[in-house]
Amino acid sequence: MNSQRPAYYSIEDFPPLKDLVTNWNIIRNEFQALQAPVMNIDRTDKEHEAVLEEVQDYIGKGNEYGWTMGWGKSGPNKDWVQYGLIIHDEVIPYVSERLSQTIGFLRKIKGIKIAALVTMHPQSSLPCHQHPELFEQGLLQLHLPVETATVNNYAYLNVNGEFRQHVCGQPIIFDGSLDHFALNKSGANRTILYLEFDKNLVMTGAMNS
Repeated sequence: MNSQRPAYYSIEDFPPLKDLVTNWNIIRNEFQALQAPVMNIDRTDKEHEAVLEEVQDYIGKGNEYGWTMGWGKSGPNKDWVQYGLIIHDEVIPYVSERLSQTIGFLRKIKGIKIAALVTMHPQSSLPCHQHPELFEQGLLQLHLPVETATVNNYAYLNVNGEFRQHVCGQPIIFDGSLDHFALNKSGANRTILYLEFDKNLVMTGAMNS
């Protein structure tokens, strides 16, 4: 384990993110009203930009925008799905009307590499992994839970050996370049608003117009 860098950060260090946290219930309400299919797109071993190109081609063929499948040990993972919202500070065009308030909160923040809603289905897990390029790019990750089990909530993130429970409205900011894994051993879905963001831009409060 890397003991030289902190695994977790405080939301107090990133004032522009507080608006998301304060309004997590609005984000939850928009998410709960969202009706979207799972697209037949495999994210395994693909950069975000490549996935977006594949999505655009998929939509261009008359399909509906929806969730992409995550990756697993042996290919696509249908128990871990993502609904993309923003890439490199640009809103993915298919989502603005469906999640207008959520997009409004996100557009105020400069330095977002990726924003998405991410769902883990019951009794699922994501293997231990790391993204060393995030440290090189000065990026941190945010998990803002908007859906968790109301009883027996066994949804957790572990970064560098330290566990944090996913609880609605309670943000988790962490260094994804360190070893981490997630699990949801609850009987209900766990959904988060997920961000990869520029640590320095967001810490200093740079804002989009």
